[in-house]
Amino acid sequence: MRNFPLNETALRSAFMFDVIIVGGGPAGLNAALILGRCRRRVLLCDSGRPRNWASRAIGGFLSRDGCPPDTLRRIAREQLAPYPDVRVKDIEVVAAERRETGFHVLLAGGAAVSARKLLLATGVVDDLPPLPGAEAFYGRGVHHCPYCDGWELRDAPLAAYGKGASSRDQSASACCRRPGWATSRRCWMTWKPKGWRCRRRSTRHVNKP
Repeated sequence: MRNFPLNETALRSAFMFDVIIVGGGPAGLNAALILGRCRRRVLLCDSGRPRNWASRAIGGFLSRDGCPPDTLRRIAREQLAPYPDVRVKDIEVVAAERRETGFHVLLAGGAAVSARKLLLATGVVDDLPPLPGAEAFYGRGVHHCPYCDGWELRDAPLAAYGKGASSRDQSASACCRRPGWATSRRCWMTWKPKGWRCRRRSTRHVNKP
C-alpha cells in the first residue's frame, strides 16, 4: 500500500485524504473497499478494540457463518491490499475537528491528518450488567444477542436477564419463544436483596428491578 504521510508534515503540505474512516470492523473495512474501488485516497484507522472481542465465531454473516472475528478482519485487510489508494493503520483517533477545507483528525501519539470527508464506523460498545462472573464468561456462557448465539445454545438450559418489565418481555420474545431454542428446562429468575431466586416456569427470565 502507498506510504502516505501521517504526521504534521501532511498538514503543511497540499496532501489530503479523500476520506478518513474511523473504525476497522466490517462496516469500516467494507467502506474502505468500496472507496478504494472508486480510486479515493482513504485512511482507515483501527484502534484494535472491536465490539465482538469476546466472540469465538460470527453467526449469520453470509459466506462467513462460524468464522472467527479476527479471521474475518484479516481476510478483509488482505482484500484491501490490491488498492494502492487505501491505507490501513492500527491507531486510535482521539479527536476530530471540522474546518473550512475538510476535517482535521488527531491520532494517538500526536500525529495529525486531514481529509475532505470523515466516516465514523466505530460501532457500539456493549455494557455488561453488574453481575458477578458476567465479564469472565462473556462470549462463552454469557451472550447479548440471541440471533448471534442462539443457534449454538439451542435446546440447552437458558436464563434471560433484563432490567424492568419491557426488557423481561423482550427477553421472553427473543429467546424463549423461538422454535428450536426453547426447551422444557426453563427458569424464571428474579432479583431479591439476598440474591437470585429461581423457580421452574414455562418461560425463563432474569429480571432485576
